[in-house]
Amino acid sequence: MSTSDSADGRAEQLALPIKYVGITFLQAILANVIVILFLQESPLVYAVIPFNLAFVFAVAWLAKVAYSWFMAIITVLLVLFPLGFLIIMLLAYNRASKELKNLGYKVGFSGALQPI
Repeated sequence: MSTSDSADGRAEQLALPIKYVGITFLQAILANVIVILFLQESPLVYAVIPFNLAFVFAVAWLAKVAYSWFMAIITVLLVLFPLGFLIIMLLAYNRASKELKNLGYKVGFSGALQPI
């Protein structure tokens, strides 16, 4: 395998979780806003749990790709400590973005890889 193939594979490996973190983040925000505005007293308030869990696992996936399995496990455990979860999300996103930049790529708005 050439260096270019390896760099392309690593770029795709990093781009996919970045895309899903963005998608699940927007879905979780939208679901939480709808519940806060319209369903506060309803039992449907629990409908946000799948959206929030999807976001947590997307961030754990990004942490695993950017760092390691250990960081992914820590990310899931830090759901109980939201500031720590936010810090790990930002660190993993920053590291993945820098690595993509070093490989000569960036992630577009749609999540597609674009050469720089």
